[in-house]
Amino acid sequence: MDPQLLKAVSNGDADLLAQILSTTTIAEESRCACLEGVTAEGSSALHIAARHGYLKLVEMICDQDISLIKARNNLLDTPLICAARAGHVDVVDCLIQLASTQRDTEYVLRAWNSSGATAVHEAVRNGHASVLGKLVSGDARLSAAVDGQGVSPLYMAVVSNQADMVDILIRESREGSVKSPASYAGPDGQAALHAAVFAGNAASGKTRVVKLLLVNSLHAYIPDDDGLYPVHYAAIAGNSEIIREIMEICPSCDELVDKKHRSILHCAIEFNRAKFMNMYMELSLLLCEAYSIPSRVARSLSYNHCLEDDKESSRYSDMSQSMLCLSVFIAAGSFAAAFTPPGNYIIKDENAAMGLFDDESPFLSYVDANSVSFCLSAIATCQLMHASLATTPIRQRRYYLQLSAVMLALDPQKSRRECLLF
Repeated sequence: MDPQLLKAVSNGDADLLAQILSTTTIAEESRCACLEGVTAEGSSALHIAARHGYLKLVEMICDQDISLIKARNNLLDTPLICAARAGHVDVVDCLIQLASTQRDTEYVLRAWNSSGATAVHEAVRNGHASVLGKLVSGDARLSAAVDGQGVSPLYMAVVSNQADMVDILIRESREGSVKSPASYAGPDGQAALHAAVFAGNAASGKTRVVKLLLVNSLHAYIPDDDGLYPVHYAAIAGNSEIIREIMEICPSCDELVDKKHRSILHCAIEFNRAKFMNMYMELSLLLCEAYSIPSRVARSLSYNHCLEDDKESSRYSDMSQSMLCLSVFIAAGSFAAAFTPPGNYIIKDENAAMGLFDDESPFLSYVDANSVSFCLSAIATCQLMHASLATTPIRQRRYYLQLSAVMLALDPQKSRRECLLF
């Protein structure tokens, strides 16, 4: 590309561009040759002007050679893709109108680059709602396009939590009578509703996105490659609000199972999303509503579960108190033993009151065993104190009791073996 031409389109210098174009010969061949140069990336002058949003320069270049609207660079980007990626809605509108005059609208709008992305994908990926609206208004079928990874623009809008873009795509798709599942397609067999449901606990705006997608309730019954339905994703994420939204519109979703024959309740328990009683209660009531089971039955089941938890908690408290007495006794004995070493004492001489040992090795073994016994019993005491609290979760109390029992079982045995050396 001519350096002066590159300078003009990069800086938006319309006067310099006009001067360059005016110096060319009037002959059509010479006039087109001025704009045939490309950069190292294969971008034409129209690519650069469109990327920077210089509308006047885009019009000047297209007046000279309108065929450049179909030109591609090394990444197969067209000028429209570059403008959509940068968010220049005026340039996008201009290129669409110019393409319509040449009857190339369909080719220009549906062109994809080396990654399989169209101008619509680039507009969604970079958050340009106005550009998206302009593109899909020109061709509603663009909402059904997928990129090289099988991702639709709607799926990308859902993942990026762009509710306004989701609304645009669904509205244009509905008006264009596009009911293809590809409009909702995502990677690994997922649909846009999977992404909205799974990330629904991350942002409040996702609830609105879910409601928009549920306008077409058929997508609640589309599984991914693992057989997981959107309601399974909601159970795994622990989002009871979205579960309720789905089941109000699709009450039979609770009967759906994945390839492992897991229902939504299986997924909630497996991923520890129903560990609090209010979550158990809510999921139970949802299932009871779907199966027309009286809610008092669910409440009765939850009440019985609470009674079982209270009995288990009381049993752990009693065990902790009993073992706590033993651990304190061992800790006190080990502490006292440190001041009363075994063996005889020297009565006379300058070393009076000092311990008498034939060999230093047994004494050191005694000190080591006593120190280990004191440390482990002290740790076990702290753990048992924590396990005796009713506010500590059942799982942690069980773990502390088991670990303390092992410590108390090992300490006396090791201490006795070492004491026998004396």
